[in-house]
Amino acid sequence: MSFQPIHNKLKILIDPRYFADRSKIEEQVNFVDTLKSHLSKTNPVLCDVEFYYPTHIEERLRIRRIFKSHDKKIVCVGKPRTLIEFFGKDLASDPEASRAKNELISLAVEYKIPFILSRFEVTKKEGVDLIKRFNISILEILPLQKKIEAFLQGFYNYYKFNLPILGINSPNIAHAMSNPLHNRLCKLDDKIKVSSLSEKAKERVRSFVHNRYIDILVTIDRIIFYKVQQQISDMEIGILDNKEPNFHGSIRYYLNYYLLLLWGYVDHLCLIINDIFELGFNEETERWNIGLKNTNKNKRYLKKLKAVDGVLYDFVFSKEFQNWLNILGSLRHKNAHKEMVSPAPLLQSTDDSEISDEEIDAIIYKDKAPIDPEISHIYPPQLIEDKKQLDRYHYRVSKMEKILDHATIIEGGLLNPVARIAIDMDNLTKLTELFLESSVKSKFINN
Repeated sequence: MSFQPIHNKLKILIDPRYFADRSKIEEQVNFVDTLKSHLSKTNPVLCDVEFYYPTHIEERLRIRRIFKSHDKKIVCVGKPRTLIEFFGKDLASDPEASRAKNELISLAVEYKIPFILSRFEVTKKEGVDLIKRFNISILEILPLQKKIEAFLQGFYNYYKFNLPILGINSPNIAHAMSNPLHNRLCKLDDKIKVSSLSEKAKERVRSFVHNRYIDILVTIDRIIFYKVQQQISDMEIGILDNKEPNFHGSIRYYLNYYLLLLWGYVDHLCLIINDIFELGFNEETERWNIGLKNTNKNKRYLKKLKAVDGVLYDFVFSKEFQNWLNILGSLRHKNAHKEMVSPAPLLQSTDDSEISDEEIDAIIYKDKAPIDPEISHIYPPQLIEDKKQLDRYHYRVSKMEKILDHATIIEGGLLNPVARIAIDMDNLTKLTELFLESSVKSKFINN
């Protein structure tokens, strides 16, 4: 595969029905107008988000005029040249809706648009097939905003939809100002600062709130940025299935740092709990007895945690949380102490990928020789043969079936650690929220 540059334009296709309700005008303005206004004021301009809008669907469905044809903030498009009938006709509901869905998919393929803003329902299988066949994702506004924000951050533009202001010059500040959970953690830090806790314990809370948690958010943004880049690359160069993805090394780099930060978050929080509730563990001599995993060495710590807050203990002790902790620990420990996690695509051979070298050569060299005949005489025969071997390898890979985007082996099977980030953050958020609710019981918080 030839070298592919970073793509600095992100295309979004807007389903006309998404903002058709007048109650959505403010949401529409924030999503399109405010963002485009912000981008127009940045200097230098390193990237852009381009919105596409199919006016013919709006006219046919007779819905409210959302954008005007001369609106410079969007690109108005007409009917697709070729209709892809991805969704079957649902005669029991609305055949016009099925038609509109297929037109949106067709336009996204025609204009190489990886993301569609729409509320129409897509089954899990349909979502997988859309990615597999066309590299298209259908998203509602909040998850799409996260992808846009991550895309912009890759070009040093730290825009946040819930905080659309100019002048933010770092991702840390952007998250610190806009993340609701961080705002709650800041209030805890403010109380700790004026408490009678030791300076060491105060610094532990400060670094937890302003460094570790924020770094996790920034690292996730970097992973999403390169995942978006992969999807744009596939659309631009016409690869239907990303077998040898661009930017895989960058995703691996940030994923490994993310795993270290995330496991450290749990350990870090355990030490804070020990500090503010005065559980009595010496972090130097009893460090290995401080933790949330349900093991014999942590029994005394967990028992004291239960005495402090039963709700927090029940969550930590639950089968779901312990299972998450075990998986996270398996990934983190392998990464820190053994072979580094490098979750590559998991591919499965197909009949097309197993054909002979001669059959492959007849296909890939039908109209073009492996080396230009005018210059082939200057290359040694072995180099030409090596080039053929590499071409055959790429052809076989292109014909394989992808089972997982990012496959990692752990005890008990395979998993996709990138796809699990959403699960990670659900657990981290719930754990943190319960800790914050329990923290009011600490004398250092109430005094």
